Amino acid sequence: MKAHELLSGLGLPGRDLHDLPDSGKRFPDGAQYRVEIPSVEGPRVLEAVIEEADRREVQIHRVSQGSGIMLL
Repeated sequence: MKAHELLSGLGLPGRDLHDLPDSGKRFPDGAQYRVEIPSVEGPRVLEAVIEEADRREVQIHRVSQGSGIMLL
């Protein structure tokens, strides 16, 4: 049995649905997506994230720190 047959038998698409329309939902500035970097643990890691984003010309919209109270 091939993968597409198995998927179809489960009621799932047997292939990628590239023909699906884009979502009409947008952020207030009209953008379709945002980039978040989770678990940025400390200033050196944040600096590395920013440098790499600049190097790759990727706009980062949000970073978060996962440790929270564990760092106190």
